[in-house]
Amino acid sequence: MFADLAMAIEGDFDRYSETILQILKQAGEVNINTDDEDLIEYMNTLRNSILEAYSGIVQGLSAAQKQDSIFMHMESIVDFLKRSAQDQNRSGEVLKSAVGLLGDLGQIYKGKSRPLFEQPFVKQLIDEALQNGCDAEEVATWTETVSIAIVLQNLYLIAIYHVF
Repeated sequence: MFADLAMAIEGDFDRYSETILQILKQAGEVNINTDDEDLIEYMNTLRNSILEAYSGIVQGLSAAQKQDSIFMHMESIVDFLKRSAQDQNRSGEVLKSAVGLLGDLGQIYKGKSRPLFEQPFVKQLIDEALQNGCDAEEVATWTETVSIAIVLQNLYLIAIYHVF
């Protein structure tokens, strides 16, 4: 719902982003350790909805060149991605959405997202999506390409710095 709204109203979503991002952060902090399959399914549905909301918000604001208004929330988004990555009961849909969000963040924030792509859990998620056979291979390939471009851009800038 938040993703659809953000993508529909693009930059106008900026006025709601603080409140919505706080709601998403709080919802993302829910953690239930259980073997109850109904609760596991609920947690996967909740996480997938949060991931899709983050992607939609970033994409919607980016369409209006207002993506920097939520960059200060990157830490809580990354924390949520880490928690999702560590969940042993994570569904294939959550994996696909997490890798998709990583790609969105990399594509939209480019070099600013380099610290994110240097974290080990990111490569782990991408590799798992490439090997899992959970219908996430296409998204993982795209995210891996975005990640490589960010790393190469950084290496290029370092090389230029050392030359001059």
